[in-house]
Amino acid sequence: MSEALYLALEEDIDLDSYVQIEATAKALNKIDRLAREIGVTALGQFVYGNEDDYADVAEHEGWAGSDYTGTGDGWHDAGDGLESVQSLIGYIESDPNCLKRPKATLTELRAVEAVLKDANQQGVRFRFELDE
Repeated sequence: MSEALYLALEEDIDLDSYVQIEATAKALNKIDRLAREIGVTALGQFVYGNEDDYADVAEHEGWAGSDYTGTGDGWHDAGDGLESVQSLIGYIESDPNCLKRPKATLTELRAVEAVLKDANQQGVRFRFELDE
């Protein structure tokens, strides 16, 4: 059973873009609530996957309240993701007690931020996929 998500890009860029987000995935419900509180798109809305696969993972990981959509082709503008990730980084840095594993989550979000910055500059779309 998947215990993580990974960042996928629609096209290759000149950067190692593989980023797995395990701590972030485990806290997806809480992180999506934080995103809604600060007025940015929840990370769950950037997750793409087969609904049946996602339902199994969501049950196992306790993501029932996340903002997963899994519709369409699943590709999103990197700038939209970057805005959410940077806002979440700022929030978690200002209140590390908001999560059980803030250091691990921040490390992952910063890695996602670095890839999304380059993807945004190159006009490459992204999504999070289930790591199966």
